[in-house]
Formats: sequence, C-alpha cells, structure tokens
Amino acid sequence: MVNWGLTLKGKPKANFRLLGPPGVGKTEICNAFTDYLLGEDKLVRFDMSEYQTLESIYRLLGHNGEEGLLGLNYDRVDGSVTLLFAVFAIKPVGTCGDVKTRLWSGVRVTALVPDLSIKCDESSSCYPWKLAIVATVFWIGETGSGPTNRRSAWDTNWVSNYGGVDDPVRRRGYEPTRFRPFENPFYVALPYCDMVEGLLKPEAAKVVPWFISRFRGPHSSVCKGHWVEIRHGAKICYAQWEDVGPFCTDSAGYVFSDERPVPNVNHGAGIDVSPAVRDCLGLGSLGSVDWRFVEEADVSAGPWSLYANSTL
Repeated sequence: MVNWGLTLKGKPKANFRLLGPPGVGKTEICNAFTDYLLGEDKLVRFDMSEYQTLESIYRLLGHNGEEGLLGLNYDRVDGSVTLLFAVFAIKPVGTCGDVKTRLWSGVRVTALVPDLSIKCDESSSCYPWKLAIVATVFWIGETGSGPTNRRSAWDTNWVSNYGGVDDPVRRRGYEPTRFRPFENPFYVALPYCDMVEGLLKPEAAKVVPWFISRFRGPHSSVCKGHWVEIRHGAKICYAQWEDVGPFCTDSAGYVFSDERPVPNVNHGAGIDVSPAVRDCLGLGSLGSVDWRFVEEADVSAGPWSLYANSTL
C-alpha cells in the first residue's frame, strides 16, 4: 500500500491488531517488523496498563494544548512503529465513562502518530491483586441459618448440575466422597452480580473489564466461570467464579476496582471459597488470602485443570 501510494498523508501507513496469549510472539513480530522496515530503535512502546485514569490518558494523548507522550515520541523518532500493548488491561473509571472508550473515540491516536500504529492486546496478567482479604468457606448445597446454596446467582439447578451436595467434610482428595463432580470443584463466590431478573445489568458494560470479549447476549452472564488466582502464604490455587457473595451482590468497587470489602459479620469477608480451594490452600473456616482475576490462558496447570468449566 505504501509503494502504491494508497496511504493518506498525515495518517499511519498501516495499522495492525495482534491478538493472543502471552508468549506467542506478538511483541517479537513487532520488533522484527520494525527492524526490517525502519531500522533499530524505531519501536515506541506504551504499556496501556499504566493508563488507568483520565489524568494518565491526558498525559498520554495531551490535554488543553499540551502535547502528550505519543506526540512527543513521534517528534523524537523520525519514522517509527508505535506499539500499544496490554490494551485489555484498561479498566473502567466509574459511571462517568470508560477510559478505553475515551482513549479510542475521544482522541484519534492515528492522528497523533502518523506512522505505523500497532495495537497489541495482551492477556490480562495485569489484573491487580486484592491483598489480605478474609475468606470464608461455602459449598454447593449448603444449608443452615444463612441462605441456601442449592442454587447460585446464575444457575437455578446448581446442585443437580454439579452432581450433588459438595460435602465439605467427607472428601476424597478435592472431591466429595459420594460422587465425581460434573463441574469444577474449585469455585468461588464474589460480591457482585452482573444479572438481574435474567438480564445483564446495563452497568456491567462499564464495570466488567472483559465485558466485550465475554459478551454472548443480554441473557448470558459475562462473570460466571471467570478464573481467579488465589494465594495463601506460599500456596497458589486457581478457581472459577460460580456464585455471588458473601453478603453483597453489588460491590463492583471492590471486585473490579481498589475498594475494600464492605464490612460484614464475618470479619469483613470478601470472598467465599469452595472446600477444594480450602484444602488446596490449607485454610480453616476463616483465613486471609490474596486474589486476582486471570484469563484462562494464564491459568497454571493443576488439579483444577481436570474439571474446568467452559467460559465460552
């Protein structure tokens, strides 16, 4: 296209979007591509996980007549490739709008960097850790003084679909002794629900970071089944998000942002874990854990891999 004169003056000569999990060679392609076309030291990299607020976006793009980092790097490098990586790491900024939307629709990056613009979406190993969160144990089919767990927020037939009650006492390894589960015994509950009366909440598009990639229609949850990494001391476990709790159903500021769990009678618990997670991490009925979201491609192999519920 460049040789044929089909590019527009003042615009990038080409735009590429490279998708895939870490380690498959997206950045290496950019390096080789840049070296071949333009020579060494012509690749300008921006880690988009560093631009989580409007103030940082203004620092990148410029604001009120001041030139941003993109423009400054273009002025500094004569002919360059601009690599924007970890784009999926950009998270919402509240009800006033979405940083990602403002970045790509509010100001045109292509107008600021009229060379080669490459948007490289990394898998989200950049979800932040939630530190020192009180964890409580719950299980499928649990009954008692609190709410029954015979159904989940997203599955009205949770017990039967799982295969039975996930007895927390009578265990064979990470499974209940009486049956082999049909679904992953490594599961958690977090205090946010993206559905109401069988429909996605409108706010879900603003608060759930992976909403676009997981959206399958207004009647399908984008949260159910998402992977979570949990650590307790030196031990690490992976589990899938399968229910809502403890106590709250609307704590988006904690689940997806940097707020702490809402105070509650269980010492401010912010995550419920299954018996399998409890046993894997060596927890008691109460414990302190760190947790974060991860993409399926970032889940390390382990006993949870034998059962993983599909997130598609």
